[in-house]
Amino acid sequence: MEHRFYIVQDGVQRLFVEHDGTEHCLGFSYGHSWTGDYDSFVRQKPGRFNVQAITDSTLVGITHADLNRLYDTVPAMERFGRLILEEQIVGRATREIEQIALSAEERYHRFMERSPQLLQLVAQKDLASYLRMTPETFSRLRAKAFGRS
Repeated sequence: MEHRFYIVQDGVQRLFVEHDGTEHCLGFSYGHSWTGDYDSFVRQKPGRFNVQAITDSTLVGITHADLNRLYDTVPAMERFGRLILEEQIVGRATREIEQIALSAEERYHRFMERSPQLLQLVAQKDLASYLRMTPETFSRLRAKAFGRS
């Protein structure tokens, strides 16, 4: 169960699920983004995915109980919590639509527009998994983008 929800100060984390013996990357968190199993944190139920630091990381976290106390004590913080949730939902919806509507090449280019720094920090197999393509397709698209055939 996720007892804390975090903001990443430094480092990169990979969020993934295991299914049929294969790890499927759901996303990455880094530099001032949120990280953790938000679903588990909110519901206070066992988590459904894993969070793994893939570089040295510094996180700042708050417990579920402390966050609720903060909401009760400082009403403006409840709005802040709602904005975090909205950010999570919009990001997830955008990702789901992109997975369905865009080709592998378009997904690769969108990723490179949003998070090019991850290319140097994250294993290609994890980036390929996140983009829902084979490592070979990812490698081919990367070579094409960098002018190599």
